[in-house]
Amino acid sequence: MHELTLALSALDIINDTAKEHHLKKVDQVIIEKGMLSGVLDDAFVSAFTIISKGTCAEHASLKIMLAPAMAWCKKCNQEFSITHFDKICPTCDSTEDVEFNPSQFYVKSIEGNQHEN
Repeated sequence: MHELTLALSALDIINDTAKEHHLKKVDQVIIEKGMLSGVLDDAFVSAFTIISKGTCAEHASLKIMLAPAMAWCKKCNQEFSITHFDKICPTCDSTEDVEFNPSQFYVKSIEGNQHEN
């Protein structure tokens, strides 16, 4: 279950950011995931809920935003969105010089306060 690993990584980022900004409580976390990431939202939220107990993010609202899976064509220096079936550069029709990032998943923003209320 890679959702648990992602939840642990997200919580590390949240805790580090909260410490850096002297936040006592994290109210909201926005996660951005790529369309082809394969991450199951319910499994991620469940894992995060369990591992965040006793932390500054224990009662944080999680919002997961879906982003298009993107690729970069090194041949013509163009970025473009991809699907499972369409991974050809729309500008130069290349398939060989294309780098994919379909599994993007990261903490986009954290909102919190310096008080525990």
